[in-house]
Amino acid sequence: MLRFVGRSVGALVLTSVLAHGAVAQGNLPRAASIATNPQGSLFYSVGSAFAKVLSGALSTNVNVRPFTGPTLFIPMLHGGELAFGLNNLVDAHMYYNGTKPWPQFEGVRLVTPVFRLYSTMIVPGNSDIKSIADAKGKRVAADFRAHLISRFSSQALLASAGLKFKDFRPVPVASHSHGVRALMEGRVDIAYGAVGPPVVREANAALPGGVRFLPVGGNHKAMQEFLPGVGVEKVRAGFFRGIIKEPTDLVTNDVYFVSGLKTSDELVYATTKAIWEKIADLKKAHRALRAKLSHKWMVQSVVTLPYHRAAIRFFKEQGAWTDAADKNHRANLAKQNQLH
Repeated sequence: MLRFVGRSVGALVLTSVLAHGAVAQGNLPRAASIATNPQGSLFYSVGSAFAKVLSGALSTNVNVRPFTGPTLFIPMLHGGELAFGLNNLVDAHMYYNGTKPWPQFEGVRLVTPVFRLYSTMIVPGNSDIKSIADAKGKRVAADFRAHLISRFSSQALLASAGLKFKDFRPVPVASHSHGVRALMEGRVDIAYGAVGPPVVREANAALPGGVRFLPVGGNHKAMQEFLPGVGVEKVRAGFFRGIIKEPTDLVTNDVYFVSGLKTSDELVYATTKAIWEKIADLKKAHRALRAKLSHKWMVQSVVTLPYHRAAIRFFKEQGAWTDAADKNHRANLAKQNQLH
């Protein structure tokens, strides 16, 4: 198994119908919504699981509201219009630091890591494309107007095989889910695909021979120029409900439950506490949460985003906050010179 220390489709947002300033100490809003990637995405289904569990744990009715992608919701999270989000670690890091072409939204903060995302390029099972390198000159889902991370993930995977977008015939799509649907409709020959999304399972059922996950190419350094800190892991045959037929190298990208500095400390604290106490229920609600989510995994010393102060307060009360986590947290803050 190959792993690279560092940092990760997507998007879950828990939004209060009340402004953050209207949430009094110990008094949570009566209703909230979770804004996610489109229906059919992994983040939409994970968002539904969080909505169900959080609704039962908090005095708040939580529901799901899908977005096309984080390009639309991160500015609202930063501005305090939305309270929480689910974002992969690469995307969150890029927005926090304003790494071009990502605009900078330095108010984003980590509440907890929640699961690990696996991805690569996918093709129909009956395709003659057996590797990413074989796809030269083919039609590839591209652009990802509402989902910068999918664009960069595609470029990174192509780079792992020594290819660039100029080596393909790009077909513009809005998001990861739209790219998979373009594959089902025969409009592209190859698309960026992740393990877990219902839309990928739908494609596996609809396409001749199902879906084939192509192994990541051998140039990991070139790949990490687009996605610094992502990992590569060889998954077993039968992974992803039997869809992956043989051991395959996939990109790994951890997913964060994030918030913003303008979200009330009371709401962040209560939500962190609910996640901590309801881990078993969350694991039952969605299989993507079963492998990694734990009390230990919630507090990490290698994350790429500063933790929210209210989450830190809760972790300290549990005796879970470590010196290593604190050092990493302050190092991330120092990048923006914001010791919040």
